[in-house]
Parts: sequence; structure tokens; C-alpha cells
Amino acid sequence: YAFSLIAARIAPGPRWWNAEHRADTALQDLASKVRWVVNDGWGPLMVDQIADQGFYRSIPVTVEVQLTDGTTSVVHKEHAKGDPWPPGFEVTDAELDIKVRNFTIDQIGPEGAQQLLQAGRALSGAPNVNELVDSMVRTNVAGEVT
Repeated sequence: YAFSLIAARIAPGPRWWNAEHRADTALQDLASKVRWVVNDGWGPLMVDQIADQGFYRSIPVTVEVQLTDGTTSVVHKEHAKGDPWPPGFEVTDAELDIKVRNFTIDQIGPEGAQQLLQAGRALSGAPNVNELVDSMVRTNVAGEVT
């Protein structure tokens, strides 16, 4: 299902699971064509990372797409955008802003998302996490916590 949403250029976040997308027959059709295959050769790499580091520094993924014209496109990645270890995978402030908004706008609204971003950026100089936590609380029109 996730690959069909990615192919449809729907931004990741809670909206992936809304009724409109879940009922979309075009997305369902594309999702029905996705096949998952576990690469057994990567097992030792994953076990070694846990044994050596206690966590995964690399999670290899290969995506192969067979197009209707008969061509095949293959992309392999060891790291995801935002992984802290390899250079070049950093998330920019602008990318983080977009991600926070995509994941929170339906819950805390655009103003709440902006407050969350500001509180997060000010966290290193804050005496506690109160402002950050407060920015994540949804309130109704009357100002009551919901």
C-alpha cells in the first residue's frame, strides 16, 4: 500500500490512512501488484550490526520496478534520508519543516505545527520541555484540551 501512495506522490503521514486513500481503487490496484522478497543474504549483515553496535546503521533496500513498456528500473539504498551516520543523508531544516507539517497538521493545525517547530528549535536553550510538550497538545475552538 505504501508504495502505491509514494508512486501517487502523496506525502507520507497520517493522511496515508484516511478513508479516501484507503478506498481509492487506483491505489488498491497498484498496491495489489507489489511483491515483497526477503534477501536472505542480508541477514548476517543485520545480525552483525546488532551484535557490534546494538542498533542498525544500515538497512539495505532494493526496489525493482517493472514498467508496462517492459523496462525494469532497480535502485538500491543502504541508508534512508535522515540517517545520521553517512554524510549526504542529512535532513535540511526545510525538509524537516515539511515532514513535521505533514505529520501534525491534521492533529494540531498549521499554527500548532509552527509552534512545535519553533519549540523544537529552541529546545537546546530551554530550561525544560514544557513548551515543546504544550505545542503538541490539540485544543478545540473553546481552548479546551481534546
